[in-house]
Amino acid sequence: MVATLIQRYRSVSFYSRLPYRSRVKNYGEAGMAIKKVTGGRPTREEAEQLSEKIIAVASQLMLEHGYHSTSIEAVASAAGVAKRTLYSRFPDKRDLFAAVIERRREQFLAPVSRIFAAGGAIDEQLTLIGRHMLDWALKGDTVAVKRLIAAEVERFPELAIKLHDDGREQTIDAIAAVLAAAQSAGVLQVADVRFAALQFLEMVRGPADTLAHYGQPACVGARRKQYIDQVVDLFLNGCRVRATVAVAAQKRRARKA
Repeated sequence: MVATLIQRYRSVSFYSRLPYRSRVKNYGEAGMAIKKVTGGRPTREEAEQLSEKIIAVASQLMLEHGYHSTSIEAVASAAGVAKRTLYSRFPDKRDLFAAVIERRREQFLAPVSRIFAAGGAIDEQLTLIGRHMLDWALKGDTVAVKRLIAAEVERFPELAIKLHDDGREQTIDAIAAVLAAAQSAGVLQVADVRFAALQFLEMVRGPADTLAHYGQPACVGARRKQYIDQVVDLFLNGCRVRATVAVAAQKRRARKA
């Protein structure tokens, strides 16, 4: 059932077949500009834009009031759409919740993909990825979303666990792709790139993530940058081909000089 909820959200054709209100308001602050139409069947772009607007509004309301206290009626009203329009896209509130989490996951992974595509030295790539991951993990809304998912474990255990596990697995896959490329280039030597990716993920955000979850202060500014540099150095010292470790250390010292 959970897989069906996620798949239903991801399906573009699901949106393109749905009815569309003749007039909708712009949702400017969220960056979800909606084109006004005078009637007729919506274009694929218009259908997707309206769905994005609904997701953005639902995300804001759920973070402010919690999942249980956010009704479909409240989302429809805030988004400026009819309930039937919302239900045609998200038949159940769990569908909408899944869409909110999936959208945030895509926003988180996009910079990682860009860093990988840009290439560069493995230590530089991992430093950029590490900073992004830690910055994202410590954002107020990210902490709030994690608490939101945790709060729904008892009510919808299969959905909450699925959403958490999917996000974790996709993050590990993204890091593993970076490590696999470096291994193919002869820079790294690890037996299991996914296992190594998991360790890097935990090293980057594990301690600070735990502190943030309990409302404790986490490293900021220069200390956060230094922390990521230390994590990358320690991680790569365990993964590099032995002959390259000393050379890499010399290069790092030269860059910092």
